[in-house]
Amino acid sequence: MPPVAAPTLQFPDASLFRRAEAVAVYVSPLAYADERICIGIAARLGDTLKVAPVPGLRRLRCSYGKSFRTLDLAAKLALESLAIHLATRPLVEATLKDWARPSPGVFLGDVQVTSARNIDQAIDALLREFSSLYATDAPAEEEEVEERAAGVSSARLERMVKEQVLALRPEFSSRFDRRYQVSEGARSLRIGYSGQRIVSNFALLWPTQLSGGVRNSKAKLWDLVQARDGATAGWFGTSQPMSFELLVHHASENDVAVTERGIANVKEALEELETEADKHDLRCRPILSPEAIANYLIETESA
Repeated sequence: MPPVAAPTLQFPDASLFRRAEAVAVYVSPLAYADERICIGIAARLGDTLKVAPVPGLRRLRCSYGKSFRTLDLAAKLALESLAIHLATRPLVEATLKDWARPSPGVFLGDVQVTSARNIDQAIDALLREFSSLYATDAPAEEEEVEERAAGVSSARLERMVKEQVLALRPEFSSRFDRRYQVSEGARSLRIGYSGQRIVSNFALLWPTQLSGGVRNSKAKLWDLVQARDGATAGWFGTSQPMSFELLVHHASENDVAVTERGIANVKEALEELETEADKHDLRCRPILSPEAIANYLIETESA
């Protein structure tokens, strides 16, 4: 039998690759435990230094509950401190020994040497090697599914609120699901409710789709920022003061199907959204039911 010719292999040009040094950063979730979690990578390629956190670290909230906030804070402080330390130093073992760690539970791995086209490629390779939480294709798909589910739940909440409002004030029908054009050629901006005294979007936070719910909520907060800017352009046809609010229906201790940890995670998510709203001088208002949201809208418009 004649030999089979080997296929022609195309190797990338070696001159396109440059030497890169990198080190993994770890945090111990418990003061005296040997367990360590990779929370980021510091890498230097030529004159470029980059310190990158592990994407998807928030998934640890499912395991650590309230303790995740301490872990997350330690991770951010560690990466910021290391970035400052390495800003004017080479990334080698000798300079890393001089780093004053921000807390006892922070550790560094060994310096790794690799070749990459750019610094992002180097970080990607090291994250895949040292972090089990690194956002590979499968987790990304899971997050996309969760975000779609959160969007469907949020849309159902809007329908329930609208039905409750219209049962009492049918003349408010045209105030729901309004769309506005920020500028010519820009995407249409959708607002859940546009009244005379309040402009609001509706959001849902539930433990089983919390990450997707938080992302959707932040997007709706940004839409409210743009809506507030549009108010000066006469979008809402009124000159009286208006309130711009994200009305959040959320799980509570009264929901028997929700665990204590789930409630704790929802409360943390609410705190995060309230902080985000405060940055933009908006209001994030937690409300426990669609009926309560409907009543709040009617009462606000009647004030």
